[in-house]
Amino acid sequence: MQEIEALNIFYGSWSYAQRLQLVLTVFVVFGSYLHFVVRRLAPGWVALAASAPICLVNMLLPLLLSNKDDEMLSRGICVIAAPFLGNLKVVGLCCNRGALVGSWSWAESISIYLLPIVPKQGAASGAKSGRLHEDAGTASKTLKSFVINASLLTACTFALSSLSLPKVAQYYIYCEHQHAGSRTRAAAAPALEPALETAAAAAEAQAPGSIVVHNLLQLGSRTPRTLH
Repeated sequence: MQEIEALNIFYGSWSYAQRLQLVLTVFVVFGSYLHFVVRRLAPGWVALAASAPICLVNMLLPLLLSNKDDEMLSRGICVIAAPFLGNLKVVGLCCNRGALVGSWSWAESISIYLLPIVPKQGAASGAKSGRLHEDAGTASKTLKSFVINASLLTACTFALSSLSLPKVAQYYIYCEHQHAGSRTRAAAAPALEPALETAAAAAEAQAPGSIVVHNLLQLGSRTPRTLH
């Protein structure tokens, strides 16, 4: 791929360890900037404008790592952590939502920004805490979410299986493919949860405390509680 070949001089002059240290340094610098600067700004366009350079650099950050076999895994992780999850968390912070919003310390903010984690804080006032099919919204909203994400999942599957794309494009599409699959399952879950509850009740009536009841309740508890 031509744009990757243009970076061969950089790859040759910097070792893999040095480039990996550079990537981690960028994460620490960006995490510190988000913690000390962006989170002090009012949510909205001002915070989004202040974070725009981070989002732009995150899109290019995986290019610091080569697409050679010995660096492919690190590059794939960087694709997920920086332009995908990283930018998602940055935009969420600018909208006063998401993982970075909260009373986190500096080290905690960097860890949340760097790692693929979404820590749980105490529920805000008015937060929904009922069953999934009561919290997911109206039936039309749930159906719309399912159709959109299922269509996106189908498009990504077609692109990955049928089109000849550059490797960088394949990485991004694969990440979106995984995320679309999760959102599709979340959109379908409200329709499944009442059926699981009914099946669990029927199984409990036939065999109280059986492993079947336990498995049905566990399956229902694994469904996401909100839709995005």
